[in-house]
Amino acid sequence: MPSYCKFSDFFWEDGFPANNEGYQDAVKEHTSDLVSTTGSVFRAVDIPPSGNSPFHHTVSLDYGILVSGMLILVLDDGQRLALRVGDVIVQRGTIHACINETDEWARMVDVMLTAEKVKAGDKEVDTEFRSSP
Repeated sequence: MPSYCKFSDFFWEDGFPANNEGYQDAVKEHTSDLVSTTGSVFRAVDIPPSGNSPFHHTVSLDYGILVSGMLILVLDDGQRLALRVGDVIVQRGTIHACINETDEWARMVDVMLTAEKVKAGDKEVDTEFRSSP
């Protein structure tokens, strides 16, 4: 199963709360960053037929809505949740992956807000990627 997805960033804000004076296209400045460490990101994630994302978590609070296709949300404890168009998910630093088991592209639109790092015991956990589901 291919392990790739395509990101399309619509807007990137480096401050929180946001500064609504003036305009700067901050997307152009963050071509390799996954999340903002000081603000928010508005992004679409496209997953191809029979594709998936790797298991991962980010240092962010993520609000996602599936706008096309179908996905399976997989958590690191093995739970699987079928997502259909209009379903909403909230990720709070949880380890997860999305699998597209159909023959159609799927698109999840996310708003990602900066968050404090998750703690495991006395250790802070940073953005992490694991092997694919």
